[in-house]
Amino acid sequence: MPSSAVLPLLARATRDRRGLTYVTPRMPGRVPGHGEQYRFHFDMRKCIGCKCCVVACNEQNGNPAAINWRRVGEIEGGFFPHATRTCLVGAEIEMARLETENTELSEQLETRKIVDRAKGILQRDLGVTEEEAYLTIQRQSRQRRKTKKEIAEAIVLADELRRRT
Repeated sequence: MPSSAVLPLLARATRDRRGLTYVTPRMPGRVPGHGEQYRFHFDMRKCIGCKCCVVACNEQNGNPAAINWRRVGEIEGGFFPHATRTCLVGAEIEMARLETENTELSEQLETRKIVDRAKGILQRDLGVTEEEAYLTIQRQSRQRRKTKKEIAEAIVLADELRRRT
């Protein structure tokens, strides 16, 4: 028996003027042929990630419980109180993972570029080696409880301001 959350997908209840309730099945009258399966639509905005849809699909198609034809994944993001939770299906899961990885790598590359610029400025102005310049940025980052990127941005900004005047 499918979960009560999925029952509205399998049958529709209607009331007439006298208050009598009629239940009409939404399933087709014939059994699926060879290579065919039942399918159903659900509103992803109301999905809570319980995967009852996967269970209902397996049950209606006579599949063993271990078969999962359609992966349903969940991704959470954001910060309180604006955190979001989304359920994704199939290839969308891989696409979201790749987009997240791409964003993270882009941020790392941007950080590395700005830190390299700041190291160059420190090498030029203080006459130190590249390693000493990096250690200076790292030390300031720890002392001020800021990221290395924030320290490097401050060094680059100060250099730009100094050059303008």
